[in-house]
Amino acid sequence: MLARALETQLTLAREQGLSAYVLTQFSFSPGRVIEYCTELARHAPSVPVYVGLAGPTDPVKLLRYAQRCGVSASLRALHTQGFGAVKLVTHTDPSEQVAAIARYCASHAACNVVGVHLFSFGGVAQAAAWMHRTITAGGA
Repeated sequence: MLARALETQLTLAREQGLSAYVLTQFSFSPGRVIEYCTELARHAPSVPVYVGLAGPTDPVKLLRYAQRCGVSASLRALHTQGFGAVKLVTHTDPSEQVAAIARYCASHAACNVVGVHLFSFGGVAQAAAWMHRTITAGGA
């Protein structure tokens, strides 16, 4: 259903002479994001993708954001998965995820990822500082 909705939106954009891009929701699973980008590249190779990342923030802010946005049920479900899920939610530096996306793009000629979008969760200064450090270090 979601794939059909995306195709409808892309068709409408083309008919109106508009360009379109995809911005993914943030995820703590770069493998799943890569799967999505690979699938999208097969079906809509001309559509650029910006990968949404949870910007660097402290776990308390992230949990508060999740509660305000109505995703606290998902976090409660993670709680039942034990320590691995706790590590997943409390590890909020996106460097490893950016590196995984970069490795994917370096090894796939059809990579449609053109950038990242940091969801700052109210920590704009912290996200900007992380981005500055990453860019000036020549990293991901």
